[in-house]
Amino acid sequence: MKTIRFWSMLLAGLIFLCAGCGGPHYKVCQVEGTLLYDGTPVPETDISFMPANGARGALAHSDAQGHFKVRYTQQVEGIPPGEYKISLSVEPLVENDATKVRDELPDFKKLIARYTADSTPLTVNISKPDTEMKLEVSLK
Repeated sequence: MKTIRFWSMLLAGLIFLCAGCGGPHYKVCQVEGTLLYDGTPVPETDISFMPANGARGALAHSDAQGHFKVRYTQQVEGIPPGEYKISLSVEPLVENDATKVRDELPDFKKLIARYTADSTPLTVNISKPDTEMKLEVSLK
């Protein structure tokens, strides 16, 4: 009887310890930068990083100055190393000064159309643990 109680307590303790282990851990590179259109910062734009191998991608959003930080998940900032296609999109937002600046960029709608997930010519290779980049987009 004492043996059964001992093994039951040991098993319960192991289950308790295992339940406290964290979720998945990812090897990620911290990536941030500035989105530029012919040298001008592009504000309030969504940036998608789509891996060439078809794995999970990552997202970023440029702020009023065009600056962005890449997030792999809501809890994980950064992105796994690898080759990525970059696409751009915009979500209808409440109009503010930054969206006005963005929408007044010459040919902005054409720019977004060029950098869709299906047609983007832009790729980047992420390999360094801390990466600061300038994403230059153009219609040229």
